[in-house]
Amino acid sequence: MQRVHFANNISESPSPLSELSTSSFDTRPDMLQLSPADTIIFQKSNSNDLTGNVHILNVSQKALTYKVKTTAPDKYRVRPSSGTLSSMTSVNINVVVQKGQQIQPINKDKFLVMCMVLPEGQPLTNDEVSNMWKEVSANSSEVEQHRLKCAIPTGITTATINNPDMSSETFTEAGIINVLSNDISHNGMKQSVSQSQQHLHATINQLNESLNQLNQQIKAQHSLQWMSIFMFIVISIVIVYILKIEIQNSNSQYCIDK
Repeated sequence: MQRVHFANNISESPSPLSELSTSSFDTRPDMLQLSPADTIIFQKSNSNDLTGNVHILNVSQKALTYKVKTTAPDKYRVRPSSGTLSSMTSVNINVVVQKGQQIQPINKDKFLVMCMVLPEGQPLTNDEVSNMWKEVSANSSEVEQHRLKCAIPTGITTATINNPDMSSETFTEAGIINVLSNDISHNGMKQSVSQSQQHLHATINQLNESLNQLNQQIKAQHSLQWMSIFMFIVISIVIVYILKIEIQNSNSQYCIDK
């Protein structure tokens, strides 16, 4: 399974999910200002992903380092998940629901945005900042915490993530009615095609039966024709024979009379 992806290539220590889900956060919003302040609203993007955004601003006079954790690291891709902010600078945190994840439990997930002051002097490298987070407890008084809930608009289901071909209108009331109508229409067309196929098969069977009957009639007619021809030839032969005998008899009678 995929884990949370970190854009800054900072190595991560195991996420203390128990701290996030059970500890009482001592939030002191005097260094970071978050927008939204308490709930990440996930919306469907053009690429069919469910995405949420958190804008964080360093409102203090000192440089800060921040870090983002979640109770469900397998479900989300967070970019960036950590970094540094100079005084009065900001960054937009993008949270994307991974493909194939169940949607409805999102409302139970939570995010924790933490920050602490960077030491003055030479800027720290990513590894040095990562080591700072490894050496400090999330519940330390040096760490400022902001807890965020998750929410999704009504009507979005698991199909949002699993089916990238579905358009955004699918998740509106009109879109749902349209989809159902299309399904009903499609089913009606399938039934109509099935009935047409059955009718076509019946017609073909009738044509085959008619063709067989016609073939039998043609064969009978051919037999009758041959019989008629045979009878005509026989009768012709008989007539010719009779005529020949009559002619011979006539000639014989003529000779006697003389």
